[in-house]
Amino acid sequence: SGLLMVAYMDGKDHTLKLSVNSDPNANGIWSTYSVDATGVAGTCLSLANMEGHPAISYYDYVAGNLKYAWNANTDGSGQWSISTVYSVPGYEVGQVNSLIALNGCPAIAFHGYEYANDLMFAVCDSADGTGNWQYAVVDSAGNVGKWLSLATVGGKPEIAYYCSDTGDIRLAVNSESDASGVWTYLTIDTI
Repeated sequence: SGLLMVAYMDGKDHTLKLSVNSDPNANGIWSTYSVDATGVAGTCLSLANMEGHPAISYYDYVAGNLKYAWNANTDGSGQWSISTVYSVPGYEVGQVNSLIALNGCPAIAFHGYEYANDLMFAVCDSADGTGNWQYAVVDSAGNVGKWLSLATVGGKPEIAYYCSDTGDIRLAVNSESDASGVWTYLTIDTI
């Protein structure tokens, strides 16, 4: 959209915010919008361009779950649609997450944290996150996914991540461009 955007949690009031500058060199005026003001929202977040609209995946500290926010306007000034992506009562999930647009829809890699120390993946069938979310366990061999990065390479989703039990740096690749295929991983290095 040609706009410079920064998502962050305001430490004073624990609100997830989006600041937007009309100049890609940050020489313009910043406009700041409240995205989610419930509880302690916005820790561990990832900002992406979802079909021209700002979208944020983030951890809700009070609820202990992974959320997704999408704005109806391309400049972030409109109504925010907020969805809970993944929640397990009594457990914290999604403290580490990475968001991309996969075929125009949100795809999020995340760590199961307290629930399971697995690398997990979620994809929705609508850009605003209100549709059906599909989930997959990408890797459950050890405590995996605390540090991760999701991207598309050759049209397919790939996740680079760390296994803290073994010190492995791993790469997981899905066999299909819509992430409906099989996830396989390989070890790139051990540190």
